[in-house]
Amino acid sequence: MASEIDCTAMTRIAALSECFPEVGSPVPEEGPEPAHRDWWVALKFWFGCSFMRGRADAISVPFMQRAVKVLAEVLGDGDRPEVPRVREAADAGWLNWRKYSDTAEPVLSALAQGGVNNSADREMVAETLIFLCTVPDANMVGWAIREIEDGRLAHAYRKLDDIRWVGHKIASMFLREVVNVYSLRTSCNDIDCIYLFPLDYWVELICTRLGIFIEKEPEMEKVKAAVATCLHCKVDPICFNQGAWYLGHTRGEEGIHEFLKRCD
Repeated sequence: MASEIDCTAMTRIAALSECFPEVGSPVPEEGPEPAHRDWWVALKFWFGCSFMRGRADAISVPFMQRAVKVLAEVLGDGDRPEVPRVREAADAGWLNWRKYSDTAEPVLSALAQGGVNNSADREMVAETLIFLCTVPDANMVGWAIREIEDGRLAHAYRKLDDIRWVGHKIASMFLREVVNVYSLRTSCNDIDCIYLFPLDYWVELICTRLGIFIEKEPEMEKVKAAVATCLHCKVDPICFNQGAWYLGHTRGEEGIHEFLKRCD
């Protein structure tokens, strides 16, 4: 368990979460309230997390923007897709990447031709659209809010984790931001914070340097150890997670070293 020095560092890192929205928020330009009401804005909120698959933002963001443009053209009027056309595509089996090749399936082929040239991105988009057809109003943000408020955070996490190429980091990042943006922390018990703690490169590096876990441990064991240490230090896991990412993203490894050195 963390020492007193570790707790001091963790508290200071968590305080950096106040700066996180400036550079790390996936909320689309329309803002959080429209995402709660509008399924298309909500989908862009989700894509702001699901395209961040361990690549530099300079790579992930253009792929996301191309996917948004293609979906609006292929399944809509060029401005935005239409839910009935998404459902029609799903019912026709056109979003089943296992059945169709990229050249035979109109949505997948349009994504490929539109510059979304990573097959994992295309498959994630297809399975996301299929998932949307099971969600009331096709609104991922509204669905997540209801799940969290009803005490079903773990269930929501598992549903998102089942989408191809999502995994723990993306599922927990999206749920963390929904909890944070819509002030739902009181609806989440401390144990369930493991579903709100994405473990990216910077968070993992900082936790390793603080001695919270060792590099070779399984991902979920690392997450559980990090959340337990936060709670021991009376630090909110969401704040620490966002602060750690912000610290690494803005200052790099040398900046992390200097920051932790000043906490000694």
